[in-house]
Amino acid sequence: MKKFYPHFRSVQIKTGLWTIIIALIMLFGYLWLTNRLAMGSQYVLKVSFEDVMGLEVGDKVMYRGMEVGRVNSIKISGDKIITTAKVSRDIVLKEGSRFQISDSGLMGGKVMMILPGMSSDNIDIAAIQQGDSSGGIMDIISRASGTLAVLQETITSLRAPDGLLSNSSKLIDEAGKAVQNTGSMMVDIKGELSQTIKGVDNLSANLLEVMQENRAGLKQSVAESPVLLNKLNGTLDSLQIVVSSLNNTAAALNGNEGTAGKLINDKQLYDKLTTSVENLDSLIQDIKTNPRKYIKFSVF
Repeated sequence: MKKFYPHFRSVQIKTGLWTIIIALIMLFGYLWLTNRLAMGSQYVLKVSFEDVMGLEVGDKVMYRGMEVGRVNSIKISGDKIITTAKVSRDIVLKEGSRFQISDSGLMGGKVMMILPGMSSDNIDIAAIQQGDSSGGIMDIISRASGTLAVLQETITSLRAPDGLLSNSSKLIDEAGKAVQNTGSMMVDIKGELSQTIKGVDNLSANLLEVMQENRAGLKQSVAESPVLLNKLNGTLDSLQIVVSSLNNTAAALNGNEGTAGKLINDKQLYDKLTTSVENLDSLIQDIKTNPRKYIKFSVF
């Protein structure tokens, strides 16, 4: 071999070196393309979603409009989907941060959006975070489709024979009839009110006529009313004096003052007077029976 390749050993060494260099370049290129070189400067973020809306491994993780990581895995866990992402350690997430899946463009790509929280406390990175419902274009379209379906059902129910539109038409017709009836009732009430007003006017006219005819008598009565009031006041004063005298007399009788009071209130005096009257009656009866006993005549 040395006869044909005098520098064979040197060629082998160079080939080995170039092979090692190319392998290292390919290895670093792979690590760089897969974002594995920055593994030490990233942390794992797990977010639970009900629907990832087409999110795939390798999609971007966006924070305030810039890329801060990539989706590493997507796995189903019960009725939830756990999305694992590698996020730069420079991003410090606070309590209240929200996680959404959104469209990255009109072509239908997906990204995981991180909306920062306003709390002063950091979130627990080891725990699984709860993601919000998707806010992409497809989600909006699906919601709009559901809303349109509900709207269509509502319109159909409104147009049904027993729906709101039919009932509204009937209600409007009944309201029109009620208005017409109210109008006729108002006409009748207006006529009755006119007659009542006429009656009040006639009564006022008659009252005015009576007052005019008796104006002189009313004036005289009004003029004499002060004299009558004075007489009435005098009579009331006299009655007050009489009542006062009666009150004094009653007080004297009740207080054993004077003969009348003593006669009324002294029981012994009453008994004595009764006894004297009885004795007087007996004496008179005896005188009538035996007058000679008390009257004597002598003739000279």
